[in-house]
Amino acid sequence: MTTLALMKRIMALEADKTAALVGLGRRSGAEEALAEADAALDAAMRQLAALGARYPLHMAAEADGLDATDYLLIQLALMPHVAPDHAHALLALVRDDAPPRAAATLGPPESTPAPLTLTDAVALFGPGDDDWQAVENAILAQRAMTAGYVAIGPDADRPLRPGLAVRELLGWP
Repeated sequence: MTTLALMKRIMALEADKTAALVGLGRRSGAEEALAEADAALDAAMRQLAALGARYPLHMAAEADGLDATDYLLIQLALMPHVAPDHAHALLALVRDDAPPRAAATLGPPESTPAPLTLTDAVALFGPGDDDWQAVENAILAQRAMTAGYVAIGPDADRPLRPGLAVRELLGWP
């Protein structure tokens, strides 16, 4: 497998892992899905390392000291772009009006379905928390947000979008 193909595979596996993480305590089988995603991701990372390469988002996360929550926010912003079916499944966990499933694409942001929003992230990070504003403030204070890895779109829904740093790492416009 080529380096580019492995990186695309890793992006998809990261989406699988993110969906499993968010599903913990919400969906049956999430623990098994997480174990499978972790094993496949580890194998793909070893293959990439054998080719003398590293996954750009992991390098950036390590260099900037991003924590697991930061990385999860980045993955939520990327998910509609790399794994639309996962994004829609996550939306179904937090929204009654989740959009219909979209065909999977791996491409630039302009070819993707609706993104997850800040409100969706609050619901995913703070289930059952009565102080949604505090959860939102905590999300906005995360390094992924303050360092530009994740941007919030200008529309009223406040969509999570891959920030400039992530788009540059992935070679997106």
